Amino acid sequence: MSEEEDYDETIAMLKQTTQIIFTPDEFNEGMFLMYSEGMYENYDLEDLEVRNVPGMFSKACGNLINELNAYRIINRDNPVLVGHNIGWSCGDIIVEASEVYDNMLLLTSRLTDIECCVGCEAKEAGVTA
Repeated sequence: MSEEEDYDETIAMLKQTTQIIFTPDEFNEGMFLMYSEGMYENYDLEDLEVRNVPGMFSKACGNLINELNAYRIINRDNPVLVGHNIGWSCGDIIVEASEVYDNMLLLTSRLTDIECCVGCEAKEAGVTA
């Protein structure tokens, strides 16, 4: 079985055993909080949380959470831990401890200022300052 087939199979399994919660972000009006539920109970891995999600990125964020959770199940020997920087299809992510929920990891953007964004990710997308 190929690596891509492993991911597809694992994501299909995740959709049966976990769920992605999509709710208004109480700390940031007009934004959403998205998180997985069921990873800890079913796989003994922390759930993943993303804050400040614009509604138009809810599908991309849900896919990110499922992809990273599948990665974590398949690659248990290479865990995703607090303090890690992850390069993913959506960009660079920093893994932090959730300040709100137990057994949850918070995914935040490594790119937080215009100099950094224009200097790397945005230029690749054709964005100019």
